[in-house]
Amino acid sequence: MQLTIFNEYFSPSVGGKPPKNAPESIHTLLAGCFAEDTVCVATQEMPENGLTQDILDKTDVLIWRSSVRNEYVLDSIAEKVASRVLQGMGIVFLGQGYASKPFGLLTGYTPQAATDDGSESLKLICIDPLHPVASGIPSSIRIEHDFIVAEPTSVALPECLIYLEGSRGGDAARAVFTYTRGKGKIVCIAAGGDRSDAYRNPAFLQLIKNAVAWSMPSVAEPIVTAKEEPAVKKSFFKRFYGK
Repeated sequence: MQLTIFNEYFSPSVGGKPPKNAPESIHTLLAGCFAEDTVCVATQEMPENGLTQDILDKTDVLIWRSSVRNEYVLDSIAEKVASRVLQGMGIVFLGQGYASKPFGLLTGYTPQAATDDGSESLKLICIDPLHPVASGIPSSIRIEHDFIVAEPTSVALPECLIYLEGSRGGDAARAVFTYTRGKGKIVCIAAGGDRSDAYRNPAFLQLIKNAVAWSMPSVAEPIVTAKEEPAVKKSFFKRFYGK
């Protein structure tokens, strides 16, 4: 599998600050979960946001993790990403990826980003344990130092809702949900902000791995060529019908 990880990341040389819970960068933690796959890392500070057409064309699944700088992604790159999803590339949105330009193009959602101050304690609760994305994962996942965008929101109704999330303050929201657009599969995991400890939580990381596996492009069925009827059958019809 060719996996590409996009992260809203700016190095210290251009004023960026690594999250306290992931000083080595979140994309490094994510890449470590897919050691057996071919992984390409793209960050927002790179030319073309690190997502050239050549990279996108080779990508089976794209992980898109973003937070509060979604508006700075190039429009042209967002359009290329959305186009590749329609062609069959899988995509997994993390953090505030639901407020990103590609997600908006694919679902019609007008971004409604939250302030990611890392003040929320979340509990993700599985409501569809039979879905492949939930396979082998506990029925609930605790995450600290995260954010929540409480319902109601204008995010498009998903085809499958797998996890809900609630905060200690009483807010509730959709947490893990899926869509299909064109030939592409989409998973949105609305957790995993800049300050979150989610990326050191084995259950959360397994959730991401399951989402990537589920969104992999389907393998086309082999073309079967029709075979000529056996000679014995032709002889049978000739004997009785003279043909």
